[in-house]
Amino acid sequence: MEELKREYTDVRSRTHQVEHAVVPDNKDGSREQIIEELIHLLTKPEKSG
Repeated sequence: MEELKREYTDVRSRTHQVEHAVVPDNKDGSREQIIEELIHLLTKPEKSG
């Protein structure tokens, strides 16, 4: 199995730690909810300050 990255560098040359999680595929819709929440968090505007 290939080793997953532990950090990445964004377009502004900032380094971030990476956490990997396995989301089980189930029938109650929780997987879709998790994906929607993740997309929301990743696309929200960056805080200034």
